[in-house]
Amino acid sequence: MHKLKSKIADMQNHHHQTTAIPRKPVPNDNTRNRRSTDSMPNSPTIRMVPNRDSVLDNTDTNKDDDADALAPALSQMDLGGSFRNSMDSTGLVTPPQSPTQHKIPRRSLEKPLPSVPSHDENDYGAAQPRRDISSADLERKLGVDGVLDLDHTEDTTIHERMAPAVVHNTVRRDVHEIVHEQRTRDIHEHHVHHRILPIMDIEVKPARHFIKDDEGRCTEISESQIPGRASKHTQRVVEEVWKDTLPKTKSQPGPRLFSARDFSGSQGDAWAAETPEGAKLTEQWTGRLNMAGVGEPERRQILDLLKRNFELKSMPPETAEKYGDKILSGSDNVWIRQLASALQSEKPDIFAGLDGTPKASASKAPDVATLLSMQDENERVASASSRCGQKRSAAGADAIFSKIENATKEGHALKESRHFVPIIEPYPPCVLPLKDLKTVKLSDLTQETHHRGRALLIQRVSPVAREGTALISAIKDDNGDVENIELHHVDTALEDHMLPERRTIVIKEPYLTLRRDGTATIRIDHPTDIVLGNHDLKVGGPKGKEAKTASQWKQTGNELLGQKKLWQARDAYRNGSVVAGADEQRLILDLARNLARVDLDLGRYDEAVDAATKAVSDGSDSSMNTLDGKAHYRAASASYNLREYGKAQDCLSKLIKLDKNDAEGNREMQRVQARLAEKKSGKYEFDKLVGKLSPQAPRADIADYTEPVEVKEAPVGGRGLFATQDLKTGDLVLCEKAFSSLFEKDKNWFAAWEYNHGKLSMASSTVALWDQVMQKVLQNPSTIEEVTQLVGDYAGLGAMKVHVDDMNVVDAFQVRSIIESNTFGIPTPSKQAQTRPFGFTAEFQQEGHLGDNTGLFLKTSMMNHSCVPNTRKVFVGDAIVIRATRPIKKGEELVQSYAQTDADVAERRGMLESTWHFRCNCKLCAVEERESEDKRKNREDLESRANQLGMAIKNGSAGSQGVSKADVLLKSIKGTYDPDLYKPLPRKAGMYLHVGLIHHYARQNQRTRCTSMITSLFEMLGWKLDIGGGKAELDRKEDSETHIVPELVDVLLLARSMQLYSGGRSRQTEQLESIARELYLAINGVPCGWEPFLRSKT
Repeated sequence: MHKLKSKIADMQNHHHQTTAIPRKPVPNDNTRNRRSTDSMPNSPTIRMVPNRDSVLDNTDTNKDDDADALAPALSQMDLGGSFRNSMDSTGLVTPPQSPTQHKIPRRSLEKPLPSVPSHDENDYGAAQPRRDISSADLERKLGVDGVLDLDHTEDTTIHERMAPAVVHNTVRRDVHEIVHEQRTRDIHEHHVHHRILPIMDIEVKPARHFIKDDEGRCTEISESQIPGRASKHTQRVVEEVWKDTLPKTKSQPGPRLFSARDFSGSQGDAWAAETPEGAKLTEQWTGRLNMAGVGEPERRQILDLLKRNFELKSMPPETAEKYGDKILSGSDNVWIRQLASALQSEKPDIFAGLDGTPKASASKAPDVATLLSMQDENERVASASSRCGQKRSAAGADAIFSKIENATKEGHALKESRHFVPIIEPYPPCVLPLKDLKTVKLSDLTQETHHRGRALLIQRVSPVAREGTALISAIKDDNGDVENIELHHVDTALEDHMLPERRTIVIKEPYLTLRRDGTATIRIDHPTDIVLGNHDLKVGGPKGKEAKTASQWKQTGNELLGQKKLWQARDAYRNGSVVAGADEQRLILDLARNLARVDLDLGRYDEAVDAATKAVSDGSDSSMNTLDGKAHYRAASASYNLREYGKAQDCLSKLIKLDKNDAEGNREMQRVQARLAEKKSGKYEFDKLVGKLSPQAPRADIADYTEPVEVKEAPVGGRGLFATQDLKTGDLVLCEKAFSSLFEKDKNWFAAWEYNHGKLSMASSTVALWDQVMQKVLQNPSTIEEVTQLVGDYAGLGAMKVHVDDMNVVDAFQVRSIIESNTFGIPTPSKQAQTRPFGFTAEFQQEGHLGDNTGLFLKTSMMNHSCVPNTRKVFVGDAIVIRATRPIKKGEELVQSYAQTDADVAERRGMLESTWHFRCNCKLCAVEERESEDKRKNREDLESRANQLGMAIKNGSAGSQGVSKADVLLKSIKGTYDPDLYKPLPRKAGMYLHVGLIHHYARQNQRTRCTSMITSLFEMLGWKLDIGGGKAELDRKEDSETHIVPELVDVLLLARSMQLYSGGRSRQTEQLESIARELYLAINGVPCGWEPFLRSKT
């Protein structure tokens, strides 16, 4: 063992190649994933026989001892997945327990053997005969000439210790002969098992050294003749080769050490055995999927995995058979490859338990369940045209009830799984009143048909279950026919309100289609297409019971409110208001006041304001002052939530007039007045605001500031935002709170896979935001026009306002299109952002996306795109803050960047066209389009080199030679810009190299060169910086676009520090600090982190 350790250590120190002596067979887990259930003879198999020439001539007398000592270590070796660790009794892989076992790395064995040098300087495939070298030869051939061309080189002082190059000569690579024996079998497929013989001994060969002569031939020399040791500037050229020293005679064939063995297990099973010598052999079936092809063996392997470890295991037999037929048919190879990819990524979870129950995949790629659902949707859409117009097939009531009951028992954990949400072909909502619709029965419905001008009267006859984002239930009509119903874009917590029992439900223009499982259903995507019967009921209660009085309805409502049954309480208060007599004025006021309280809790702020206003008495009775104060307070609260701060102030003024000592009213008045001041002046206490935000409380309590902007028609892109006043760099342009936002920690948040069959696209999206916006606009009709003024790919009803049957009609697909085109990903608030410099920039915050945190901003969404924007946005909770990044004149369009502006023009345009469906023709795109692709590529390569060198110079690790290279590199970058084309545009390539040089000159106390480089940096980014004469001024170059980065702030404060060090505080240092703060605000959006950053640079 001592000798073995010495050899292994020698290998690690000198990177030796090794020679392997095959001794004992060890199984490998690289197997094909099909098992046989038939052991019939004549099966094709493969066996592996070691080549007789691979047996070594071993002259070491201690070889056997060393081999025996090495055997324990080899039992735990992992040759790149060739064989595995031992397993415990449960079949799980366990690490080696014996401290005497050593794991020997075999990196050298994995490398291909290099060839022997030849006469061709580019091809060293054949070994040259060794010859003796005389002193005259060395003097002639080992000089500088012929070895290196030193005319175009740079001298670099490198301190290094030269060690002799070492190569290890192997006797010969192990050769495994594969013997194919063709056999036949009637039914089942065969197995192929590959095994690799273990390494039982290691032999190290001495190094050999070669040098090229004048003619390019490689000549072998001794270690003492290595030219690198003779001259400081002579480069040593050493070629390491392997010498073939195998004996030329073949030994007699020995016993066969390998044969194919039937593996009776299946996916995840393990096999273990012990050799006569006591070596433990283990094997686990893990069959790799062939990602390159999807032939029949691969398809069968995929199907086998699905049946044993995935969704097919728990599916009904007929459903699993349907998927199996689809996979084996090979008709959709793209889908099958996606399945293979999903299985491959989820495979580690399968083998972690070996119980057939994989853990949920953490990957954001579509999982197996999603891909199966996608295939169902494809088949449903493909068959829609053939089913269109066919008579509805009567469904079995028992089957429908059973499905609903199972869904109710299982439930759906929205927070714990990713759902599949197919986006069906958009269709408009019904805009006709009930009186203009004709009734239709379930038996009259036809498949894949929107029954225009018809109304279906039904009742719910089963519990309501949640399935993904929808409510599902069973309904029946007057004839007793039963069918499924599927209701989308409603609050799934309100199933009893949306689909109440013992109430007639009217479905306007019903749409009969198929679910993904192939069963029929009546699908409702527009919540306004469902109307509850008796909505104008004047006598409440079930038929046959005595009608309640207004007082009884009030008492019932109070009881339901105490039980948190808000919708039922709301219905009770409304019914009481309907049946109340003219002589019950006080009771009417009580009912209205309580109704306002319930509407506030339900988020129905429009109706809460209306009810609270009606609950105020005429003032003739002073005993009503307290109750009137409650009504004013509720009206103010509802107005505040609608962001109508002026109305909220009026209501609170009336409350305080009734009771000037009302603590709650005075506190709310201060809050409202703060919002009004923010709305008018744009002055926010961002430090306090940010301090209140957290991942658990991510929403900001602020008013919108939109004074500097107005909406006008833009020359390109339709409507846009324009400046109503002159703006300076860093000025606040816009501050807006999201109309609707969703954060991952919200109780109604969940992620889903949206599959748009029409676009053949799948994306991770927050479908919950779609439902949330739908509910908000339906509950507060005053907001409908604010949302529908935005545009998307689907026009829907446009800005048209439709009011029928006491409801405001909203097109759900139009809302989805608006959300898809106008939402922003929002970062999760972080406490570190309060003190970290530039903590609100994308570089330090993890920006969310659809699927995590997202929000809809009504005003900001109207801002158009440019690759050279004049504004920059950051997020403060659910609020967006936009500041000017350069001086902006009144009437100039305000633009932001939708894409990464550092990308190439082709990449930027591709992203914009695929996401927002427009082609950018801004100034930068127009100029870069005129340049050749080679020129842009050259600039990109130079920029990458400049960035790396700039970082090294800034850190002080590049040395003087790095500074010299920087000057050459900057000239090369400058040469890639056409001065006429780029005169109005920033030239960003090389800016980080400028930053590195600025820090270098500052360390060297070369103030003049440092200042010159600072002004050069600003000039190349579109600025005109004047530092001199005891002042510092920054302005935009005439008619030039600009670019700002945090490094500009850094170098300004560096210049300020140099000035403070040499002359103390002055007007110039104050101006430098002021300019730096303006740029900091323009970049970071809020002043948080500025003071710590300033102190760190002083």
